[in-house]
Amino acid sequence: MPHKFIITTLELFEPKLNYCSDVLSYEKKAQTEFYVDTFNHFPVVINDDGSPWIHACLYLLYRLKNSLNPRYSTFSSITSDLLCFKRFLEKENVDYLYSPKRRLSRPTIKYRMHLQENILDLRLSQNTARRKLQTVIGFYRWLISEQKVRFDYPLWNEKQSFIVFSSATRTKITKQIDKVDINFKQIKNINCESHFIKDGGSLLPYNKIEQQQLLSALLDIGNPEMTLSFLLALTTGARIQTTFTIRESHISALTEKKDCLLPVGYGTGIDSKNQKQNSLVVPQWLVCKLKVYLRSPRRLKRLNKSDSSSIDDYGEYLFVTRYGMPFYMAESDKRHSSFRVPPSGNSVRQFITNQLIPRLKAEKFSSPLRFHNLRATFGMNLVDHFTPIIKSGEISFFKVQKYIMERMGHSNIATTDRYLNYRENSNVEFEAQYAYENYLQSLVDIEV
Repeated sequence: MPHKFIITTLELFEPKLNYCSDVLSYEKKAQTEFYVDTFNHFPVVINDDGSPWIHACLYLLYRLKNSLNPRYSTFSSITSDLLCFKRFLEKENVDYLYSPKRRLSRPTIKYRMHLQENILDLRLSQNTARRKLQTVIGFYRWLISEQKVRFDYPLWNEKQSFIVFSSATRTKITKQIDKVDINFKQIKNINCESHFIKDGGSLLPYNKIEQQQLLSALLDIGNPEMTLSFLLALTTGARIQTTFTIRESHISALTEKKDCLLPVGYGTGIDSKNQKQNSLVVPQWLVCKLKVYLRSPRRLKRLNKSDSSSIDDYGEYLFVTRYGMPFYMAESDKRHSSFRVPPSGNSVRQFITNQLIPRLKAEKFSSPLRFHNLRATFGMNLVDHFTPIIKSGEISFFKVQKYIMERMGHSNIATTDRYLNYRENSNVEFEAQYAYENYLQSLVDIEV
C-alpha cells in the first residue's frame, strides 16, 4: 500500500560533476532556487513497490521552492492528502494522467464522488473533503502548468469571479477567484457566530463553573506539567505551541513582581502563530509556582532522560514528558533532525482524551474539550472583567478594545470585536429561541 515517508533532513544543493584522471566525482554547489538550504522532516509519497511517486515528490519540491517560510505541518498535510488520492487511484485502478471522454470516469470527478460518499457515510466532514479535493486540484494545476501534461478532456470547468474585502487598514481590495465546478462548497456553521469565537479556529470559551470543574479535575489527576500548562494558557491566552516551547531560561529571567512580561515570537525561542512578536503577561503567583517546578526533583528526573548534547542557548524546555522529550518542539530548536517527526503536542492531546475528558464526564462537563479553547476562555475572562467598568463609565470601550487586542496578540481588530460582542450575540440568540419555543408551546397547549 502507498505510504508516507519522512526524509529527516533534506539537503538542497546543485551537484557539480568533476572529471579527474578518469575518475568521476561530484561536489555540492550552493543552490539559488530555494529559500532554504536544508529542510527537516520533508514528507514524500512512496508507491506500493517502494519507489517514490515522482510527480507527487516533484510537486512537493515545487511547493518548497516557492515557500518563503516552509513549515513541516503544511507539507505533512499536503502529503497526507496526496496519499489519500494515491490510495484511491490504486484501489479503483484509475490512471491519474488520463482523462477519458466520459466525464464521470475522469480521475478528479471520480475522486470527488468518492469523497462525497465518505461525507454521506459520516467518515469525513465536508470541510475536510473540501481541503483534500483542493489539494488534488492544486496538484493537477501544477501538472498542467509546470509539467506540461496534456489532458484530452478537462478535469473540471472553471469560471472567474471577483470579491471585494477590507484590509486591516480599511483599504478596499479586489481579488480574482477562480471557481471550480467540482469543488465542495465551504460550509458556514451558523453556530460559529454565536456559540463559538472565530480566532484561529472555532473556539468555545468555558464559563466560570466549567473552569472550576476543569481545574478541579486537573488537581485530582495530579499531573503538575498539565496543571501548570493549563494555568499558563488560562491566564495568558497562550496557544499550545507557545505554552510548550517556553524554556527554563525564560522562566529564570522572570522577576517575581506583580505582572511579568514574557516575550514570545521571532527571536525569543518561544513559538507563536506565524512567529509574531508579542508579550504574555504572567501573574506573579504563577511565576512563583513555575520557578518552584523548574527546580523540582520531578522535573530534574525527567531531564536526566533527555538528550542535552545539542541544546541551544535557551536551555531545556520548561515542560518535558516522562521520557525527557519535548511536548512541542520550537522551530528554532537545533535538534529537529534527530527526530523522525518533531513533537507537536500529541502527548497533550492524549492526556486530554485519555485522562481529562473521562474525569470531567463524571462532573457532567458537556462542552468539547480542546487546549485551544483555553485561549478563548482567557479572552472572555478579560471581557467579563471590563464589562461592568465600561458600563459605569470608569474606562472607555475603545481603551478596553485596544488592551484586549494587545493581550490576545490579534492582528485584526475584527477578531477582538468577536470577543467583545460574544455575550451580547449569544444572549440575543437564546432569547429569540426561548421566545419562539414559548410561542410553539402556546399553539399546542390548546384543548382539542
